[in-house]
Amino acid sequence: MVLETVILHVLVHLASPKLALILTLLSLYSLLSLIGHIRALPRRYTTLQENHVTIRTGLFGQVDVPYCQISSVLQLSAGEETPQDAWRLGMLGALEPHNLLLCLHSACTVEITHGITRKTRKLVLNIDDPLAFSTAIIAMRDRCMTEIEALTFDK
Repeated sequence: MVLETVILHVLVHLASPKLALILTLLSLYSLLSLIGHIRALPRRYTTLQENHVTIRTGLFGQVDVPYCQISSVLQLSAGEETPQDAWRLGMLGALEPHNLLLCLHSACTVEITHGITRKTRKLVLNIDDPLAFSTAIIAMRDRCMTEIEALTFDK
């Protein structure tokens, strides 16, 4: 990216020095943003909270999913087609490999970089250990559903 910025600056500078400066500044901003996103990836990981799971993909997206909203967790094999209406959490979207499909009862809000939000009922993720993650999510969902049923019967 640095090499591309230098070459672009030199070529555009021949035509317009002001435009070259603007493009160089934009390229440097893009480079700093990319470095920030890459550095955020290992620091913003998926965590199981008491009542919800927080799924983060660096600065590219974050979503809090209550366990009671999870209808199913499906493991995807390599190259398997994902639903078109599913939101792909990750740096590269559809280009990135995904191994887990999280289906929800109702739409949740995905917070994307720069304050942009999207609503979805299906999330496609890339998890290091999809089997362990699926097992943990299902266990937490079942616990949540049991607690709700216990509260309902108490009334």
